[in-house]
Amino acid sequence: DPAAICCTAKEIKEAFRALEVAQPNCLSKPICIRVQPDGASIELTYHLNQLYGNFLNVKSLLVINFRLARMNGGEIPENYFEVTKLEERWNGTEPLGFLPFWISRRINGLISWNLTRLLIGEKKV
Repeated sequence: DPAAICCTAKEIKEAFRALEVAQPNCLSKPICIRVQPDGASIELTYHLNQLYGNFLNVKSLLVINFRLARMNGGEIPENYFEVTKLEERWNGTEPLGFLPFWISRRINGLISWNLTRLLIGEKKV
């Protein structure tokens, strides 16, 4: 969600649970439009055309940064990648990164995390 920043594993998990409730439906196959190596990481950009909740059609860019995972005492295989950023840009617009906008998006992330748990309920694992 371009209006929110989720940082912790719990927040990210709740964001995906909220997304599941919105029932996104791909109206066309995602298309990779950019591959950009950046030092130790790679940034991929996909064009998306999705329908949310059977009424909201959103065309956006999905930007994914990933890198090879750090070895953890041999527990992680050498070909394991970790995602370091997953950002949706509605209408291709990059969210403003200035501090006041970042703080606002971060607060929205925390509110979203709490609302998802309240409205959808806590998931029992």
